[in-house]
Amino acid sequence: MIFSFICRLSGHHIRRNRVWHDGLDFRTNCTRCQRPLIKRDQEWRAFDMKRDPDTRRKPHPRYNEVGTYGP
Repeated sequence: MIFSFICRLSGHHIRRNRVWHDGLDFRTNCTRCQRPLIKRDQEWRAFDMKRDPDTRRKPHPRYNEVGTYGP
């Protein structure tokens, strides 16, 4: 919980070697709060299922579900 507070203040922390491509955008999880992130318009932000749905998105390569995110 403290990590999500830190992320709200200073931004999410991206581990570059954990980034994957879903067919449309680059994706990863924040290393502090574990929130799923998406890179849109050269900027990382939280992934939102209401704002970012697209049937062309491929599932995570390690897990075969679009809504499941890896470590």
